[in-house]
Amino acid sequence: MSRQREWQLARLSDGRCNTCGRKKERVRKDAANCGKCAARQNARNHARYGTKPWRKGKPGRPPFGAKI
Repeated sequence: MSRQREWQLARLSDGRCNTCGRKKERVRKDAANCGKCAARQNARNHARYGTKPWRKGKPGRPPFGAKI
Protein backbone atom coordinates (compact mmCIF):
# COMPACT_ATOMS: atom_id res chain seq x y z
CA MET A 1 0.00 0.00 0.00
CA SER A 2 1.32 3.43 -0.88
CA ARG A 3 2.13 6.10 1.69
CA GLN A 4 -0.53 8.33 0.15
CA ARG A 5 -3.24 5.70 0.63
CA GLU A 6 -2.09 5.04 4.21
CA TRP A 7 -2.33 8.79 4.90
CA GLN A 8 -5.83 8.91 3.37
CA LEU A 9 -7.06 5.95 5.42
CA ALA A 10 -5.64 7.46 8.61
CA ARG A 11 -7.48 10.73 7.91
CA LEU A 12 -10.73 8.90 7.19
CA SER A 13 -10.53 6.94 10.43
CA ASP A 14 -9.96 10.21 12.34
CA GLY A 15 -13.00 11.83 10.68
CA ARG A 16 -10.91 14.26 8.67
CA CYS A 17 -10.80 15.35 5.03
CA ASN A 18 -9.08 12.96 2.64
CA THR A 19 -7.44 15.80 0.71
CA CYS A 20 -6.43 18.53 3.15
CA GLY A 21 -6.69 16.83 6.56
CA ARG A 22 -9.08 19.40 8.07
CA LYS A 23 -11.99 18.36 10.27
CA LYS A 24 -15.02 17.46 8.16
CA GLU A 25 -18.13 19.60 8.68
CA ARG A 26 -20.35 17.73 6.23
CA VAL A 27 -23.58 16.10 7.30
CA ARG A 28 -22.68 12.75 5.75
CA LYS A 29 -20.18 10.80 7.82
CA ASP A 30 -19.21 8.60 4.87
CA ALA A 31 -18.04 11.59 2.77
CA ALA A 32 -14.31 11.52 2.06
CA ASN A 33 -13.78 15.29 1.77
CA CYS A 34 -14.66 18.43 3.71
CA GLY A 35 -17.16 20.86 2.21
CA LYS A 36 -14.51 23.13 0.70
CA CYS A 37 -12.60 20.30 -1.00
CA ALA A 38 -15.83 18.66 -2.17
CA ALA A 39 -17.00 21.92 -3.78
CA ARG A 40 -13.62 22.34 -5.47
CA GLN A 41 -13.76 18.76 -6.78
CA ASN A 42 -17.32 19.26 -8.04
CA ALA A 43 -16.30 22.44 -9.89
CA ARG A 44 -13.35 20.61 -11.46
CA ASN A 45 -15.61 17.77 -12.61
CA HIS A 46 -18.20 20.19 -14.02
CA ALA A 47 -15.48 21.97 -16.01
CA ARG A 48 -13.86 18.74 -17.19
CA TYR A 49 -16.94 16.84 -18.29
CA GLY A 50 -19.25 19.72 -19.08
CA THR A 51 -22.00 18.49 -16.80
CA LYS A 52 -24.79 20.74 -15.64
CA PRO A 53 -26.25 20.89 -12.13
CA TRP A 54 -29.27 18.73 -11.32
CA ARG A 55 -32.67 20.36 -11.84
CA LYS A 56 -36.01 19.32 -10.47
CA GLY A 57 -38.17 17.50 -13.01
CA LYS A 58 -35.18 16.57 -15.19
CA PRO A 59 -33.48 13.17 -15.45
CA GLY A 60 -30.75 12.19 -13.04
CA ARG A 61 -30.27 11.47 -9.39
CA PRO A 62 -30.90 14.42 -7.04
CA PRO A 63 -27.99 15.50 -4.83
CA PHE A 64 -27.89 14.54 -1.18
CA GLY A 65 -30.31 16.66 0.84
CA ALA A 66 -32.12 18.17 -2.17
CA LYS A 67 -35.68 19.31 -1.59
CA ILE A 68 -37.86 17.36 -4.00
